[in-house]
Amino acid sequence: GPRPTAPRFPSLLLAHRDRGPGGMTTTHSHTKALFLGRGAPADPTRYLTPDGPRPFKVREEVIHVRGEADAQLTVRETRHGPVVSDALRGPIPGLPAEPARRHLPDPDSSALPSSDYVLALADTGLRDDDRTAEALYRMNHAADAADFKAALADFDSPQQNITFADADGAVGFVAAGRVPIRAKGDGTAPVPGWTGEYDWTGTIPFAALPQVSNPPSGWIVTANHRIVGPSYPYLLTARWPPFYRALRIEELLDARTDLDADGAAAIQLDIVSTAARDLLPLLLRVPPKGPREATALAMLRAWNGAMDRDRPEPLVYSAWIVALTRAVAADELGPLFDAFRMPDPMFLRLVLTRRQEWCDDVTTPGRESCADTVAAALETALSGLSSEFGADMSTWRWGAAHQALFVNRVLGRVLGRLPVLGALADPRIETPGDDNTPNRGTYMARSPAAPFTHVHGAGMRAIYDFAGLDRSVFTLTPGESGNVFSAHYADTLRGWRDGVYFRLGPAPGGPAGALETLRLLPRR
Repeated sequence: GPRPTAPRFPSLLLAHRDRGPGGMTTTHSHTKALFLGRGAPADPTRYLTPDGPRPFKVREEVIHVRGEADAQLTVRETRHGPVVSDALRGPIPGLPAEPARRHLPDPDSSALPSSDYVLALADTGLRDDDRTAEALYRMNHAADAADFKAALADFDSPQQNITFADADGAVGFVAAGRVPIRAKGDGTAPVPGWTGEYDWTGTIPFAALPQVSNPPSGWIVTANHRIVGPSYPYLLTARWPPFYRALRIEELLDARTDLDADGAAAIQLDIVSTAARDLLPLLLRVPPKGPREATALAMLRAWNGAMDRDRPEPLVYSAWIVALTRAVAADELGPLFDAFRMPDPMFLRLVLTRRQEWCDDVTTPGRESCADTVAAALETALSGLSSEFGADMSTWRWGAAHQALFVNRVLGRVLGRLPVLGALADPRIETPGDDNTPNRGTYMARSPAAPFTHVHGAGMRAIYDFAGLDRSVFTLTPGESGNVFSAHYADTLRGWRDGVYFRLGPAPGGPAGALETLRLLPRR
């Protein structure tokens, strides 16, 4: 999840100004692309373009390595961007064996030697005129919402859903950032770079980016969901995350007319999955195969969809959709299924309502129905859970399987081998939620040993109080210190999980609203 700033960066990313806050969520837009570059025949220093061969732009970079000799890196660049791989050799399925004649230096040549490909990365964040740092500085010093929005015109990369407000009651949203306009394609797969047909023709103008100012509802929700309708004229992304979290937040906001800080905290900590509420009626149609399945179905029929760490229903539901995802997709995808294991309720709903041919197991001679596949998946899920947690379903707990793990990427690998110190380096805690709850607790289901490990969520939460911005509260995890042996390494972990917030007040004798003053002076 987001953090308030980044090391060595001179501006705050998530914070409040003197008169109002700003926040961000990821748009998931496609602002990158991989272009296949075709080497010119018999000339490794050049690559093909619509206008003929062009020399690679080459530069040398030196990487200093402590205790060892410097490493030299030769970087090649095409007209699309830096070369990130030259591992592609020979013909590529689906592409012509040789490029079109107009791309060749000699139009009369009848026989050409085979050439190799490179992959070049086009990325809006690599442009030399990127002014995002300037935009963030202006956002931090904006006097009001209008000033804040004006600063966003220079926010170039990466595209973010940026919300803002001021003490006069103005609220706004802009999906700020440079987004390419593509002549063809959607950025989801590498494309030929020598023809020009997939080139970027520009970026979406700032005035045409998705944005809202002072909506009648008085509130704006961004939860990584689709932010444009089907008539929006530009491509932002080909794959939007599910809308379930935004749907639940809107449901909670609609029910409140007197939202205060406590009400805002309740929304941030909400663990009801509208995905489970949406999908379960389709799953619960299956007749039980035996007493164990009947018990599980009765339990889920009475469940309200809350992914409570102390309840068995979230564990049964999650294991069921994980098993169903495998039953539906693994036979068609084969080895590619490992990249698809995370269950997608929208995909499962589509299969069960409109694409029921996916329910058939293509590896068997018979034809399985969706009822067969759903029932078998429940049986598989309950068998696995019984083996791990015992036969008494009432004692199962979501938190026993769903735990947030904070891996220290340096010390965790060293201390993780030791019984006590390993736990210090990589703290963990039982958590509620899943990928589709406002209080996000994403699991990837890619580890057979621990499929429900909580790997993604809000690392920081903030509630800004306009009755007095100095009364705004925050929480973050696991702690403020990066020192494993510090008392502050993981001391906010339990409070973050349980909804304990803290206020940043002024330091005694310091400037108003400041804890400490740090002066940055240029080196002379």
